[in-house]
Amino acid sequence: MDLREFVAGTAGGTAGVFAGHPLDVVKTRLQSGNGTGVGATAADCFRKLFVKEGVKGFYRGILPPIVSNAPVSACVFSSYGWALRLIHGNERQHEASLREVTAAGFAAGVVSSVIVSPTELVKVRLQTHSHGGGPAQAMASGSGLGKAGLGVVGETYQCVRQIVKEGGLRNLFRGFNQTLIRESLSYACYFGSYEATLRAVTREGEDPTTLGILLAGSVSGMVVWGPVYPIDVVKTRIQACKSSTPDGTWRCFQKILTSEGVGGLFRGFSTTMVRAVPVNAITFLVFEQVQKSLPK
Repeated sequence: MDLREFVAGTAGGTAGVFAGHPLDVVKTRLQSGNGTGVGATAADCFRKLFVKEGVKGFYRGILPPIVSNAPVSACVFSSYGWALRLIHGNERQHEASLREVTAAGFAAGVVSSVIVSPTELVKVRLQTHSHGGGPAQAMASGSGLGKAGLGVVGETYQCVRQIVKEGGLRNLFRGFNQTLIRESLSYACYFGSYEATLRAVTREGEDPTTLGILLAGSVSGMVVWGPVYPIDVVKTRIQACKSSTPDGTWRCFQKILTSEGVGGLFRGFSTTMVRAVPVNAITFLVFEQVQKSLPK
């Protein structure tokens, strides 16, 4: 494991989580399904969330991604560097071809899905639960999350306990197949588009500028969601509901198409695209700057 990549990836990922979590909550609420109290549009959902739960509601479920950030970053950047060394001969992505960078990103996504799947399950359950009632609370009915005064750590612990109670430790990996598909494809696009954009805006022989890194990070964040967004919606539906949603990808996909049409597969897409710009711009900027400042 490259310690520099681990530290820089953790710093960048943590910064990205804090920057984008409010919009991630809105996206998850929209993805979880139609219903009174959620809001039909991102703006409506944002307003209702603020009125019912205040600022705290926008940071519901933030502990799992923060806690998982270090191991996920370690897995992503270590496996990415490992794959790049196998394919290209060294881990310096700026010297590898775009095809090699993309292949290494795919490998990193496969590895990261093992950690991402259970932490996102907990995050989705917490985000789709509302103390103010409504469909989000209905989805989590019987989950034991409605106890007042638990705090972030307490709510997270209660959520994990309930998930295990529902179906054992195996239940923590509900939605794993969908997460695996999303992670592998998204990281392939993520690293590939970032490197392609960075090379396009950086003069040969010069170091990337801050503006160039921000631009490349923004582009990679937007590019990554196009191919995988429908599978992300399916994953969210499967993870948010205990029994009313089929746990098979194709069956869930068909159910959404039948009841909501194609639009159902892109609920919350605009929110995700808006969120992708600052999150990934900040993530890559912090990652590049921290890695550059650390001794080799």
